[in-house]
Amino acid sequence: MEIYNGEDEPVHLTGYTIFRIDNEGDVINWPIPAGTIIDAKGFKVFTLGIRAERDIAFKLVDDESREIDFFDVKMLDNLYSSGNNRTVGRKTDGDPNLIVFLNGGTKGYSNNDGISETYGEGAGKRIYINEISGNDKWIEIYNDEDEVVDMTGYVIRKIDDVNKATDWTIPAGTNISAKGFKLWTQNEPNSFTWGITAQRDISFKLFDDEWRELDFFGVRISDNLYSDGDRRTVGRQTDGHPNLIIFLNGGTKGYSNRLAWSEVPSQTDKYSVYPNPFTDEIRLIGAEGSTLQVISISGAVVHTQKITSSDETIWLEHLTSGMFFFRIIKSGKIETVKTIKIF
Repeated sequence: MEIYNGEDEPVHLTGYTIFRIDNEGDVINWPIPAGTIIDAKGFKVFTLGIRAERDIAFKLVDDESREIDFFDVKMLDNLYSSGNNRTVGRKTDGDPNLIVFLNGGTKGYSNNDGISETYGEGAGKRIYINEISGNDKWIEIYNDEDEVVDMTGYVIRKIDDVNKATDWTIPAGTNISAKGFKLWTQNEPNSFTWGITAQRDISFKLFDDEWRELDFFGVRISDNLYSDGDRRTVGRQTDGHPNLIIFLNGGTKGYSNRLAWSEVPSQTDKYSVYPNPFTDEIRLIGAEGSTLQVISISGAVVHTQKITSSDETIWLEHLTSGMFFFRIIKSGKIETVKTIKIF
């Protein structure tokens, strides 16, 4: 495991802790030894007991128990376990996006110099898995190109919760309009027959006819919320957007996600937030004396604030749009509120 210091000065890592999380939710922590220093803009490599087939996420916590970073390998289908001297790393040093590196990666030096295996970016046309219904059993594809695309020979792959993959090849003569949508429903003519199991199928991939990966749709990062029934679907926040959110009322089957009704839970038994969705500011009600952590959909802590009043204003103008979770910590107890930021 390699740690990168993006600061302009050395950092003492004494008291910092690395948490390893496996695919069953078990957590093991490893305290970084006393006296460990990482240089400014430098790298520190540790040899740890990492199980490639099981360990799906890692956290770095400082000596005051503040979460510094979250590294979510599961978003790449554990591709660091695929062998052939692959690693998973940030696209560039400290970048939020993870990619796969070849030839042993960049152990101890900059990811900017790595040889990457392209996944879902620059490999072909801008065509996306746009929305999934695990309840009504359909898949929607969106074409962000300015021209019609022939999808003959393209492949949709579903991956279940034990990493079993099943492929379906799109039939010959299938075209998708420029800026248009293509829809397939389970067991209909010229459609997939392997089914979508809402409780188990956690991700989907799209390949072109040369087996280049065009898109990855990680339902798992939404906690399989498309399996909750009540005509919910999971879709991209806007057509082709990287963030996934939950849609109500059957979703936007065959048309733009911009027209969807999203699911916006806004309270727990004790606390509430308003407005939700929000733009730059949001109010947290009833949480005085607590600590607030704002968590991105990837699990990273993007904002921390002490709450001193019963009606506290939280300024989040620095965040991009998407789904976030308010983690409210008080007297050793934690409650979570889901929120959505919009422009």
